[in-house]
Amino acid sequence: MIRVIFISAVIVNLSCLAQCYKILTVFPMAAPSHYILGEAIARGLAEAGHDVTMVSPFEMKNPPKNGKFRDILLTGFIEEHKNHTVMNLFQMEHMNMITHNLALNFLGSTSTRKTLDHPNLQKLINSGEKFDAVIIEQFLNEGLKPLAEHFNAHLILFSTIGPNIWVCIYIKIGHLYTVVFKKVPTLRT
Repeated sequence: MIRVIFISAVIVNLSCLAQCYKILTVFPMAAPSHYILGEAIARGLAEAGHDVTMVSPFEMKNPPKNGKFRDILLTGFIEEHKNHTVMNLFQMEHMNMITHNLALNFLGSTSTRKTLDHPNLQKLINSGEKFDAVIIEQFLNEGLKPLAEHFNAHLILFSTIGPNIWVCIYIKIGHLYTVVFKKVPTLRT
């Protein structure tokens, strides 16, 4: 009986080693509430034995021992985020819709451009490295999606906010779109 358990354990462990993937996660927002979700994904994948590279403004504390983990820091993002005026996101619900959308589009395009232009990400882009999958935070950053094509990888979108119209348009089942169940004041859904 012990021999059967031992052989089963060896087979399971070997099968895990044979199915390890090289994964790039990109969570560029300098908000801890966005980062902690990306960190949980990256940590879980690395602990499962995958080779994970995480692009974000935060450095992972106590990186996983299993698998391979690498941080690519977007330096300067946290400091810049702290220097901006903190808005009450619930007050944005009462903002003029045109002003609201312009502000969010500006935030998204500026953040995306700064992420793509960052020297640490540029070094990775120009390295010739390839990945099996690229997991990108789906939050005002459509311009980051071509990273998957560049790295010859599958694109996986991850939303750090609740279901809303901006996210659910990407979740198509047959000809039906997923219904948004919860109002998100800052997104006017």
